Amino acid sequence: MNKFKPFLKSPTTYIIFSGGFLVIVALATKIWPALIGLVGWGWEAHLYYVLYEKIHSGLLPYIDFFIEYPPLAPFFIVFPAGILGGLTEPDFDVLYSFWTLIVLFGGLLISFKLILNLGVEKQKALWAVAFTLICSALSFNVMITRFDIFPAMFVTIGLLLYLNYVKNNRKLFLILAIILLTLAACLKIYPLFILPIFAINELVRKKWLSIAISMFVVVAVVSINLPFVLMGQENFEGFLKYQTQRDIQIESVYASGLFVAEKVGLVKNHLDLQNGAFEINNDYAKDLAKTPLPIIVILLTILYAVSFWILQKRSSHSIIVILSTLAVGIFVVFNKVFSPQYMVWLLLLIPLFSLTDFRERKKLQKYLLICFFLANFFTLLFFPFAYGALIARDIIPVIYLLIRNVLLVACLFMVGILLKKTTTPPLEQPE
Repeated sequence: MNKFKPFLKSPTTYIIFSGGFLVIVALATKIWPALIGLVGWGWEAHLYYVLYEKIHSGLLPYIDFFIEYPPLAPFFIVFPAGILGGLTEPDFDVLYSFWTLIVLFGGLLISFKLILNLGVEKQKALWAVAFTLICSALSFNVMITRFDIFPAMFVTIGLLLYLNYVKNNRKLFLILAIILLTLAACLKIYPLFILPIFAINELVRKKWLSIAISMFVVVAVVSINLPFVLMGQENFEGFLKYQTQRDIQIESVYASGLFVAEKVGLVKNHLDLQNGAFEINNDYAKDLAKTPLPIIVILLTILYAVSFWILQKRSSHSIIVILSTLAVGIFVVFNKVFSPQYMVWLLLLIPLFSLTDFRERKKLQKYLLICFFLANFFTLLFFPFAYGALIARDIIPVIYLLIRNVLLVACLFMVGILLKKTTTPPLEQPE
């Protein structure tokens, strides 16, 4: 038994087991049952297959047909299936699921290397990867059937590339970081809120050339979307309308409050399936749906002002990660729309906290990771296993949802506290 003790204590062991667990979960619960016809793949996976069929037949998104996704999203959804013709829906779904797993594992390998370049101990880096894989296993249903892994991984790698640029002053890292962050913002809007953190950090360091390079890269990447937007203006306007005219979605923090209010007899909630999700449709929800946007704008404005103030005094990879996570967390937690895949957005950011050192805050750091793990666990309990019961507002899934949302609010609060005191040395090399 003593021969196995070094192996059992090694973080590499847990990466192997957690990665294997993720693959086994995916195979056992989704891929293999779908192959033999025991379960379906869900509505989102079916939409991806329909998109694949249209593109493979020669049609272009926005120009020839309407989609609910940004212009660049179809490329990542359809590739690599797009190079093959005549795939059945089960074939496409299996290929797409393995494509997302390849992106996850490949992205984590790149992240691991970039983390080591920051001077982080190998053991800490391995623990972070292991934690990510374990949480990924809990989010398997959205990890392998939605395209959110692509922007999430771009954000994580882009953030690490930026930290490496600040430390080593290599412009190539900056260019790659901005390319990935901008690409991610062309797939989902939330990465857009991280870019101002980078810009503020460059501004306080008076890196005018870096700011100019970043602006050029952003314009260049965004311009890739222009042909689709200009040639399919009507469908693009439909996409914007689809995304903006939404009510309170049933998994949001606001929905938790309305469900609790319903259970104690204060309100009566009516659910409608619209805009691709179940939304609460009553007078209270209609009024409440007007408040998230002002709340998010105000909180992000405060965050950017605090960022400008704090980055003038000290800058470290801890602070930049914290500020970036707060920007994404504010958008996720206070948004009126909350889908299960939103957990993937935070999934690849929160584990970075296991890499940082905080003065008198190490216990809080552990509590943050525990709370985030539990938030993923409770998400799994109601999606996919009890989603029908949640739609029916049964008490148990409503409690699961409430606990998950309380945990996310607590995570956001703890991230803010961690911003107060850090001991991580500055990233910049002395000149």
